[in-house]
Parts: sequence; structure tokens; C-alpha cells
Amino acid sequence: MRDSKLKRFCMVFLVGLICFILVGQTGISYAGTHKELKLVMSTYIPASYKDIHPWQQGFVDYVNKHGKGIVQIDFYHSSTLLKLREAIPGLQAGTADIILHQDSAIQGTYPIFGVTELPFIYDNYDDYVMDCRIGSPLFNLINKELKKKNMFMIANAPNPFEHIWTLKPVRKPEDMKGLKLRCSGRIESLTLKALGTAPVSMPSAEVFMAMKRGTVDGLMSYPGTVGGRRLDDVVKYCTLGNFGAYTTPIFTTRDRWDSWPQDVKDVMIEAGKEYNFRNGLNGKIYHLETYFPRFNRKIEMIKLTKEETAAFKKATKPVYDTWLKQVDKKVGEKALAIIQNR
Repeated sequence: MRDSKLKRFCMVFLVGLICFILVGQTGISYAGTHKELKLVMSTYIPASYKDIHPWQQGFVDYVNKHGKGIVQIDFYHSSTLLKLREAIPGLQAGTADIILHQDSAIQGTYPIFGVTELPFIYDNYDDYVMDCRIGSPLFNLINKELKKKNMFMIANAPNPFEHIWTLKPVRKPEDMKGLKLRCSGRIESLTLKALGTAPVSMPSAEVFMAMKRGTVDGLMSYPGTVGGRRLDDVVKYCTLGNFGAYTTPIFTTRDRWDSWPQDVKDVMIEAGKEYNFRNGLNGKIYHLETYFPRFNRKIEMIKLTKEETAAFKKATKPVYDTWLKQVDKKVGEKALAIIQNR
């Protein structure tokens, strides 16, 4: 009897020991199976852009805090590693593992990004923020298109809408005819052309002196460029409206993303969610609390009526047709449907 009890005890103990070992093994962090991944991230966006820089730095800080033992990022901002035109080639060549870019600068190579840049496609900023979030239908569609060119968008964040900043008042499309305005991308250029304006491509750092010299009559831009470059010292009027919008995506290559362990991806995704939320919300708040009070003291801010806005929408409608010719038509129509049929 005693021997059978002892045998039963030994059997239960052995089974318990085996279960303890198995549970212990499954509870081991995945980080224990690979070395801490060291990555390089680059952006040309300078620290002077107070509405963007804190959140791009925040992405890095989140990864480095929550990714200890898993993944760490060495961050180079303000063109200290790669300049604007070097960013995509540098990513593909391996100079950087991750880049933060602005989609207006790469819309020619990746035309799918043009959908959120289309004039007046969004009636409100909140819908725009939602479409940029990780896992949204538009986010997933863009990544499906990027996969064709071995690119992957880790996260995306919206910038506030672009307005028209000039030396003369603009209330209707006819007021823009003959003006020379600086813009930063292909869709913006098409928008200005549709309004009878001559688009001018130049770095934002050169706009101040260009306006002083009369080389340009103003610019089409989101408020951050005007505030970050102190252009409110030369601009006289601002016509408010969603004349365009561009985002600041965080990219890596698709094959690089696929090669990363799952725990690395998990940290990146969580950091990306924070980046989207903080950039989308706090960037807007920063503009309202910091830039616009300054603008209101120096610039005449023109708010369009519904009728005036409708006139601009009608004048810029051909931009949509041109963009649809730049992308696969079915993909473009699907992207438009996501935004317009919410």
C-alpha cells in the first residue's frame, strides 16, 4: 500500500515537474531568442518644426524605452545622415533601416499617397486622422500598393490642412490667376495649375527671401512651414481651406520588415500608434495654441463661405481625374471610396 502511494506521489511529482518546465519555457520572452536589434533611423525634417519633431522623437523614445533587450534605434534628424532626396535611396541601400518622410516629396514614385493630398477631399480633420491610423482600410490599401515596390509603412500621421498664404487677398479662384506660389509636391502643383497659378518648387528655407525679393507671391502650405520658417513676417493674407494635405509616414523596406522578429514588430506598431495619435492630436493643438495666435496678430486670416469654398472645389475637380491616371484606376477608385463613402 505504502509502495503504491509512493509510486503515485512520484508520478504526480514528475508530471508536475514536466508541466512546470513546459510552462516556464513558454513564458520566456521572445527577446531571449535573439540579440537586441540595433537600427538606424533618419529624417531630413528639422527640429525647428516644433509641431512634428517632438512626435518623431517620441516614436524613437517609445521604441527605445519599451524595446530594451529587443530593439533600439539610433536616430538622425535634420538631414544629419540623409537629405531629402537621399532618403529613399539611403533606405534601400541600407544606410538607414527606417526613415521618416513627407508623402508630398515621394508622390511621384508612390502615387497612391496622392489620395489624401487631393484638394477638399476631407471636410474635417478628424476623418483624415482616422484614415492615417494603423490598420485602417486606407492604411492597409496603401501598404498593399507599397509592397509592389518593396516598401512598408510602419506608421503614418497627418499634418494639418494646407492653406494659401499670399501678399494679396484671395477669396475666389480668379484671385489666384497669374500668381507664383511655392508648393512641395505633384498634387499641390496640379491644384495650383487648376487655379491658374504658376507653381514654384523650392526648399522651404528659401521661401522667406524669395517673397521679400518678389520671386514668389506666396505659398501653398500647412501652417507648420509658415510658423517654423517665420514666414508670417512676410505673408500678408491667408486663405483658409483644405487646399491639400500631406502626411509624414515612417518607412522601412518590406523585406526588412518581414525579417524582423515578431516582438520587434510589436514594439514598432505600438510606437506607431502613439506617433499617429500624438502627431495628429498634439500637432493640431500646437498650431492652434502657438502658431495661430501669432498669425492672427500679423496676417489677415480669410475664412471662405460655403459658396466660395464650392467655387474652389469646382475649379480643382480636374486634379482628381489626373491623379486617377497616375495610379491603377481600380486602386484609385477604391481609395476614393474609402474616404468619400465613410
